[in-house]
Amino acid sequence: MFLMKIKKIIIFLSKKILGVPNPKVFFESKKRSFEKKIFTKKFNSKDFINFIEDFGIEEKDTVFFPSSWNEFYNFNDGIKDLINSLIDFLGEKGNLVMPSNTNLYDEGSIFDVNKTPTNAGLIAELFRRSPNVKRSIHLNSSVCVHGKNSDFLCKEHEKSISSWDDFSPYKKLYDLDATILTVGCGYFFSMGTPWHRVDSIMLNKEDKKFKKIYNKKIKYSWKDCQSKGEAYFLLRQKEANLNFINKYLKDVPHLNNKISNLRGYSVKVKPLVNKGVELAQKGITMYGKL
Repeated sequence: MFLMKIKKIIIFLSKKILGVPNPKVFFESKKRSFEKKIFTKKFNSKDFINFIEDFGIEEKDTVFFPSSWNEFYNFNDGIKDLINSLIDFLGEKGNLVMPSNTNLYDEGSIFDVNKTPTNAGLIAELFRRSPNVKRSIHLNSSVCVHGKNSDFLCKEHEKSISSWDDFSPYKKLYDLDATILTVGCGYFFSMGTPWHRVDSIMLNKEDKKFKKIYNKKIKYSWKDCQSKGEAYFLLRQKEANLNFINKYLKDVPHLNNKISNLRGYSVKVKPLVNKGVELAQKGITMYGKL
């Protein structure tokens, strides 16, 4: 309750002084304006594919792709060009996966597979609307997939109680030896929803400390073109602290790279999650020491 009051005060002061509800957004905008004067080299879709090849990404791979379109200001092509170039590069046997989570966390919310927008950014939203893209059913942490294993990755996500458990696409990304390729969100480790497999694994182990974090049950309804149903999930009640966990992840194999201003990193899901579980069993988590 105390933290909620502090958060409301910060939002109020930020609106009053900075004109935006989140001071982080304000300072990121100022930083971007400054960097635009420094980084001016333009690049296109072909250059971008060469860029991701430097991460070791290959045809037939399964790639989980979080992104921020705000950082593509030196990209000469459009979002559809970017998406199509990624799909073409991965080929018929590859899988392009993007987060498709929502802002809906209220009891009784309705998740419409075909209409509920994602809050994962403009690239992810346009990908969601693209032809032959399938979406998993989950109010909190759905994904969209184009590729050979789209049915496999998306099916049964509505059965997930902790969003990233054994029914989820994230367990399947682990099994497929998928790569997280994060672009526009900073260097390793700044973004990567598959990390939360760690939380679900610890919950499955009946870890009491994680149970305290996931102690709120949210019921919701879902529907698609052919069917509808009801489901629920456990909503986490603690903010992640990436600055804390990053110092423990330096030995996880990963690559950082940049094209013009655009920063990115790649890391395999499996070693990242394995390291996370190893740390969590010692009480070292994304939420600090538990």
